[in-house]
Amino acid sequence: MKQILILLFCLLIQQANAQFYTQYWATFDAKITNSTLPSERLRAQDATISVHPVFSKSHIIETQMNGLQLITVNEVILDVKRTEIVFEMWGGHPLSENKRFTINGRGTYHLPEKGNSLEQSEYIYPSIPITTSDLVNGVNAFQMACDRGTTFWGNYIVDEMAVKCYLKDDDKRILDNGLKGFKAIPFVEKIEDLTTVKLSVAPEFQNQIVKVSYIARYDGYDDRGDGYGNNWHGFTHKRIYTNHVGTATQAPFSVNWDTRMIPTQGKAMALKAVIELKNGLFFESEILDNLWFPKGRPTVLLIHSTNAPAPFWSRDNQLKTAKITLPFDPKEIESAELMVKIWDGGEGTVADPFKLNGIAYAITRKHADHDVHLTKHVVDAKNLKASENTIELNSETKNHGIEMLLPFPALIVRLKK
Repeated sequence: MKQILILLFCLLIQQANAQFYTQYWATFDAKITNSTLPSERLRAQDATISVHPVFSKSHIIETQMNGLQLITVNEVILDVKRTEIVFEMWGGHPLSENKRFTINGRGTYHLPEKGNSLEQSEYIYPSIPITTSDLVNGVNAFQMACDRGTTFWGNYIVDEMAVKCYLKDDDKRILDNGLKGFKAIPFVEKIEDLTTVKLSVAPEFQNQIVKVSYIARYDGYDDRGDGYGNNWHGFTHKRIYTNHVGTATQAPFSVNWDTRMIPTQGKAMALKAVIELKNGLFFESEILDNLWFPKGRPTVLLIHSTNAPAPFWSRDNQLKTAKITLPFDPKEIESAELMVKIWDGGEGTVADPFKLNGIAYAITRKHADHDVHLTKHVVDAKNLKASENTIELNSETKNHGIEMLLPFPALIVRLKK
């Protein structure tokens, strides 16, 4: 009886997590943020950077930006259940402090700075719950700010941000579009190396669905950079999901989930779906939990790099190194994959900016696009050592360079049975 009650409680929690929401993305406006460069992004600066004796002259565009972003929210605020702000953001120069934003001069909210406080670079995707009454129906003003701390220039960049409004069950848009009673949950028959994931949803609702993106919770490489490997994996880049289970745009909204390089798990995995509907609403599905790999599956290990410099950032021909230590003979490896996440400020004239044991792997876009990139490379086990494996990072550019983002390069190895 006790087990049945626990199961029912878990199901109620999962159903409570399933909900409709709307999303209002920010559109960068150079005039609003006081930028003379229309292609710029939203930047927050420390309070005195505009009068810095060096940077106010050498970086005129960046230092004069005011960190203001306007977002129009077309909601009756009284009728919204709860709200949060979601970000795609570069965490700024390491050791920047007190990263924050205010909404309409009302509430002040703080942004994570776990990596920055360790004198490292980070790119993160925080979801910050806010007090709904801080918003207004119409144009909302978000003021970004930070302190210099002990770094040379306190700042951070917001590439994307959105106001996410969760709707009440009796919202008129839900009722008018015939979505009352809408439920959805991912479905799998069993977890295999290549697992088919489908959406379990009533047939009468299928034609209202535009897109389904599936994300999974498991213990693996911290692709979101939030410091938690056992978390939901997959993130948005330029508002589009990437490094996730997969996205489908046609019924039965089926994708193939490649689980071969997911590490061996000590806890159950889970799946959920983010559903875009034709009427402009979104729906976050119920969670399919208690997913396990079959017995006898080959062991898969995640091995992080160590001995990283602070910060792990190369420019002006400063070679930076780190190590990945294998605790076994590479002959035991069936397959290996190298995971690297960077902020790409360019390598300059360096032909091969990243190497593992002297072997080059492409991690940049070769044109300094000043963007975040996650790369995965198949690694031949013959090129690995049963001890320390050396990572080398080198960029020739003076002003930007290549930043290794937390959690730094890692190897995922699948062992032979």
